[in-house]
Amino acid sequence: MIDSESSPPCPPAATLAAFAEGKLVRSKTHDLARHIARCPECGPVIAETLRFLRESDRLLTEVSLELPRRRHPWLFVAAMLATVGVSLIFVRHLSVASDPLKNLRTACASAETRPVEGWLSGFEHATYARPRAGHSLQIDLRIRAASEQIMWITGEDPVELHARAVAQLFLYRPAQGVRLLESATQAVPDREAYWNDLAVALIAQGIAAGRPSAFRQAVTAADRAIALSPASPAAHFNRGIALEHLGDRDAAAASYRRALSAGLPRPWHDEISGRLH
Repeated sequence: MIDSESSPPCPPAATLAAFAEGKLVRSKTHDLARHIARCPECGPVIAETLRFLRESDRLLTEVSLELPRRRHPWLFVAAMLATVGVSLIFVRHLSVASDPLKNLRTACASAETRPVEGWLSGFEHATYARPRAGHSLQIDLRIRAASEQIMWITGEDPVELHARAVAQLFLYRPAQGVRLLESATQAVPDREAYWNDLAVALIAQGIAAGRPSAFRQAVTAADRAIALSPASPAAHFNRGIALEHLGDRDAAAASYRRALSAGLPRPWHDEISGRLH
């Protein structure tokens, strides 16, 4: 239980609702996230709100109701009031010893699309959806919640840096992801996953900023990953994507063939085959 004398009171329900839907301005999310992480009352409210929104969206789809995309505040207030006493705790302390990306991987496993063109280490396949201006506001609520949870980690351990970097990519912030992954690879230069995911982040940055130099850096990062794990299909795939953006179609095709030569899950095999053809 939080000491009421040393901690601020719980925020209004409307504020928690805005946080859950990703509409709270960034400057206000940091302190609120810290409060939620320690509060046994706000965590269940956020969790139940996400469940409520998913269920309401499903029901609206089933009955084919054409309602405005903007939800009315009273819906959120109702969800908050309905969750008093709920024992489900949404926010848990994340330890490096476990896996800070576990919840995010789980959330992404059922997602229809992925926000980055490349293949992140340990993530299942989803169709790539290139982000549009303002698209970050439409991030899947489960993915946003898991990503924001990771952002509460403030340590400088390479595992923590890597986790925060991946979360930044799912929040459409590739530049921040690149910086964190560069720090992780400097700290542990022999970790293939860090170099692979750095290539993914650099590809995303190149797309977002229109910077060919980022694609060249992505090739270098993928090469480092391949040097550490020559059979890595993800690294060869990411190398091919970067080369394709640079216009080197022959080299890109060669990288895609190397990726296909490894045993691949069918969805990744189909996507890479499609790119090769």
